[in-house]
This record gives sequence, structure tokens and C-alpha cells, in this order.
Amino acid sequence: MQAMGQIDSHGLGLECSGVVTKVGAAVSNVRVGDRVAAPAEGTFATLVRASSWRAMRIPDSMDFESAASLPIVFCTALHAVQMTNLAAGETVLIHAASGGLGQALIQLCQHRGATILATVGTEEKRDFIIDHYNIPASCIFSSRDNSFAASVMSAAQGRGVDVAFNSLSSELLRVTWTCLAAFGRFVELGKKDITVNSRLDMAPFARNVTFSAIDLIAMLAERPVQGAKIWSEVMTLLEKGSIRSPFPLTVCGLAEVDTAIRTMQNGRHIGKLVVVPRAEEKAKASHPAPVEQFPSEVYRRCI
Repeated sequence: MQAMGQIDSHGLGLECSGVVTKVGAAVSNVRVGDRVAAPAEGTFATLVRASSWRAMRIPDSMDFESAASLPIVFCTALHAVQMTNLAAGETVLIHAASGGLGQALIQLCQHRGATILATVGTEEKRDFIIDHYNIPASCIFSSRDNSFAASVMSAAQGRGVDVAFNSLSSELLRVTWTCLAAFGRFVELGKKDITVNSRLDMAPFARNVTFSAIDLIAMLAERPVQGAKIWSEVMTLLEKGSIRSPFPLTVCGLAEVDTAIRTMQNGRHIGKLVVVPRAEEKAKASHPAPVEQFPSEVYRRCI
């Protein structure tokens, strides 16, 4: 969405992994040579600078590709789960369950003992969720149209779900909003409807439901203490074996970043896409010439 200009850009790439090459004088949590992962901005690069709290050491056994897949999806998922005060035995609805964020949410919700209902876009993705996360086929529905709503309500014995983690947009967002049980919590994880200022039906609020939205990048930037706590908790869960990186990982070179973005755009991949710099690779780049370098007549036509 950033590449297409649909939302404000923070610089392409929002997470990374690598080796620390230099630290500031006051930095004590990491040292030169440490293998780390970090939520940062402008990470489609060979050198990334970030605040020291963002850099977390990764296990020696973890490869850089897996490490790079962790920060954004798991910080988002953990923040969302904590916001809802999800309790064991509650029922949750997770859209786009086979993607990186969907898998992170599944793992954290299972860790808390919740019952999971999920939606996916293809039969291949449904089979993946069944095989790798032991979610019954009767609890997995299609996200391609609004038919999932009746199935969700049936699976939830007609009362609705306690928590909905939403990444669908437009009409499918509004349909998901109607699937909440009394005292349910709706967490908006997408950007599209917020960006275009979509409208929301107010009637469900009569059942004491709540609607929340998450902008992880803003939270990390504006509330670094809270962001550091969440990121640290994610790494603790990883070290304990309570979570694992999303899979499969589709790895491509930095010169193939346009292919990676288009793959994400068509929504048919499973897991995460990871971009890796490769030796002797040439990446496309645009370097606009300063205005004064253009012939004056061209400049006048542009004006």
C-alpha cells in the first residue's frame, strides 16, 4: 500500500535482521557483532540505523530470514491480544489466518487457550491452517465474500465471537462487526477503511462491544517505552518456545523487491516474504535530477 501511494510511506521495509556494526556511546543492550532483529523504517537497505531498544538479540540457532519475519507481525499480534484481555475459553475470529500476522495471532491465541475461528482466501490456505495449527475444517471459512458471517455465527452457537481481529475492508469489515457477541471486542488491523474514512454502524454498541484500531508504527514511534516492552515480551515468548516465526518463508533478492510486492498484492502467498541482499545483485533505483539540471524550457512546461 505504501508502494502504491495508498497510505503514507515511512520508507519501504519496516523490519529487518542483521549484524550490529556500530553503537552509540550510551548503548548497553547490544554490542558490535551481535545478531539482532528490529522493527525499523526504510529496511530495504544494506545499512539500517535505529534506536537501540529496537534491536533485540536473536538465538544463535535462528537464521536471519526467520528473524526478519518476527518484529512487525508479532508485536502487532501481541499488542492486539493484550488490548482485548483475551481469556482462556473465549472465541476469536482471525481473518487472513495463513498470512504472517494471521499465524502470529493464532499462536498467541492458542497460547492463551482461546477457541479459534478463521477465514482464508483459498482451499490451499485452509489446508495449511488445518495441517499446521490443528484448527478443524469446520472452524475455517472463506474470506472472499460475506458468506463467512453465517458460518461464524453458527460455529459460535449464535452468540457471536468474543474477539474479532479484522484485516478485511469495506463491506466485509461491516459484516465482521455484526459477528461480535455481547461485550465483544473488535480490533481493526487494516488501514484502508481508516484512510478513506469509512462509516461504521452504531447499533452493535448497544451490546457493550468495543471497537479499537492499531497503528503499530505510530505506537513504536510515539510510545517507545511501551513498544520496547512489547518487543521484549515477543522475544521472551520466542526463547521459551511459545511462538515460532511464520512459515513458509519466501525469500527473494533485493533486486526482486518489485516481484515480492506484487506477490503480496495478489494475496495468494502463505506465510511471509523476506527480501535479502545478494552478492553482485543490482537493484533498480530512481535518482531524480535536481530541478536546476533540467533545461529551462522543460522546467517551465513542468510548472
